[in-house]
Amino acid sequence: GLDPALGREGIPLAQIVATVHPDDQAGLATAINEAIARGGAYAHQYRVRRADGRYYWIEANGRVDHAPDGTPLTFPGVLLDVEDRRKAEQRREALLELSNQLRTASDIPSVMQFATAIVGRTLGAGRVGYGSVAPDGETFEVAEDWTAPGVPTLAGTYQMSDYGRYADNLRRGEDIVIADAREDPRTQDRAGTLDAVAVRALINLPIVESGKTVAVFYVNDSLPRSWEGPEVAFVRQVAELARQTAERRRAEEQQAVLNQELSHRLKNTLAMVLSIATQTLRTVPDKAPVEAFEKRIHALSAAHDILLKQEWASAPLHAVADAVLGNFAQAGRLELSGPPVALGPRATLSTSLLLHELATNAAKYGALSNDTGRIAVRWHLNGKDDAEDLVLDWQEHGGPPVAEPPARKGFGSRLIRMGLVGNGNVSLSYLPAGFQAQMRAPLAQIQQA
Repeated sequence: GLDPALGREGIPLAQIVATVHPDDQAGLATAINEAIARGGAYAHQYRVRRADGRYYWIEANGRVDHAPDGTPLTFPGVLLDVEDRRKAEQRREALLELSNQLRTASDIPSVMQFATAIVGRTLGAGRVGYGSVAPDGETFEVAEDWTAPGVPTLAGTYQMSDYGRYADNLRRGEDIVIADAREDPRTQDRAGTLDAVAVRALINLPIVESGKTVAVFYVNDSLPRSWEGPEVAFVRQVAELARQTAERRRAEEQQAVLNQELSHRLKNTLAMVLSIATQTLRTVPDKAPVEAFEKRIHALSAAHDILLKQEWASAPLHAVADAVLGNFAQAGRLELSGPPVALGPRATLSTSLLLHELATNAAKYGALSNDTGRIAVRWHLNGKDDAEDLVLDWQEHGGPPVAEPPARKGFGSRLIRMGLVGNGNVSLSYLPAGFQAQMRAPLAQIQQA
């Protein structure tokens, strides 16, 4: 933007400095003064204003030569345009930042807020937004958008054809890239409408699902702008990342609703089982087996609840033990300790029943049959890599003295001897101080889905 004729006579330094971005002038002056004082090589990056009013990055490389007495004589050098390089670096960093942010996005609006803001800041745009397209392919709704200071929001509902002759292109899934709305034939007759909302240049990228445009990711600028290919590609990458993340969040929300419905139906089924059992066994004189059956159903129900909260992928061992044993003992009489271990669905159900039977026996005959007994459930991992085992120890103390193993072995005893995953690796000790049991199973089987 400087007069080339001045180059023959020398351009005043003040005129050159005036083209430097205000935020970079102080740093540039410091770098130049340091180079003059010390001599030798000089390199510094800063922004300068082009003739069109936009700023871009350059790198000044030079060398300060001094006279023998230390007087600075010349400062020859070359200016390199590093705008493309810096933009490419910024886009790469922005994509990394967006990937990290999207991992924490809890809902679809948050996903779009992250995506639009990062595009706006990286490209220096005026407005970035995401609008949903109604089934009619014409109505366009923007819930929220990102805007630079002084730029109005476009939040609201619109008709796509009101802003240019490219609605059909968007419906066909074609990208729209316009450098100047006043000159492009698709928007010339709507230039006044676009100017009113600070749109002179624009990018509209359709989001297509199942062959139909369902949304548009848009970028606006209030000045004419020749959008570069890497910039359009960057916007497309962000839009795709946002769309994929939004689809995952939508699927997770639908899965959560489905899980709740499954949980409700499962509880109804278990309640029906209990009702049928109660009616069927109402004439049985001995109510103890009936009560034991009901409690086992409740233990299964608690295990299912935990699995549903984990989307049937796995359940923490500590949560399973706490849910089952919390029905038998107050916190002060129960100790749970061990490293984090995720139980697969099968191990969750079997471990729940196993702990339920141990606690039932403790309530009848052991540490929970009085007011002072305590139970400690501790677990640890033993071995390495593929040979690693989960070892779970059950220890009772403070209950009535244990004389000898029970003579009668019912279903509960058989269930306990089956172990954590039915492998039978169980050691039982009927010590005077209290009953003890140790169960071991390969961690791979414990975690198997």
